[in-house]
Amino acid sequence: MMVGQELGSCRLWVVSMRRSKKNERVEITYKFTLPGKPDFQHTVTLDNCGNLLQSDEGGEPPEWARLEFCQCRLCPLKTSETEFCPPARSMSKMMSVFSEIASFEVTEAEIIMPNRTIKREISAQEGLRSLLGLVMATSGCPIVGKLKPMGRFHLPFSDGLETLYRAISMYLTAQFIRHLEGETAEWSLSGLEEIYREIHSVNHDFSDRLREATNRESILNGIAILDALAQMGGAAKALAIGKLKPLFSMYLSDPDE
Repeated sequence: MMVGQELGSCRLWVVSMRRSKKNERVEITYKFTLPGKPDFQHTVTLDNCGNLLQSDEGGEPPEWARLEFCQCRLCPLKTSETEFCPPARSMSKMMSVFSEIASFEVTEAEIIMPNRTIKREISAQEGLRSLLGLVMATSGCPIVGKLKPMGRFHLPFSDGLETLYRAISMYLTAQFIRHLEGETAEWSLSGLEEIYREIHSVNHDFSDRLREATNRESILNGIAILDALAQMGGAAKALAIGKLKPLFSMYLSDPDE
């Protein structure tokens, strides 16, 4: 279902989320409507495991989406086995769609999902940050893909503290599942901090790829905002104690310690 609302001189269709009971797919559509411009939209379709279902509409991805083009230093994929960088391939169509939106353009966003509606004023780069995070986490990138569960339960426009809470919750859920499956579990958040350090490296290298390919300001700024959140994740333990501990005082025998 696609829902929108006139908002003065600007209208923004941001998220329409729907599930098909038959195949358990989830579709998330971002559609920007700005004065004097055509509608800009991008649909992300996930399977029931949170994997992005690639579409070959529009032909073969551009050369800058090939794996060997500015390949990330930590990328474990081999060019002999993988032709295209997963997030670059997924993002190539998005790049052409959003190329005409300036990063500073501000609009009011309405996010409509089955059980909630969210409204807020937001810049184009912040809106793209939310979409980029979803695409990168679900595209099949072996590094950023460790955040795939967060993509499956997408929360548009989450701030740093919300992202930290969701990331810690995701990571500890993963450890609980590992424990149930008889595998070694890690509860100190050291593994989560390492994941975010690797994501920081990928964000840096991926920005270089996009800069070499096409200097789209709004896209690059969106990744810069994503990277700021990634750097927060690299200090998950300290931030959990400083920011989140007060929320859990009812679980502590001596909350003041």
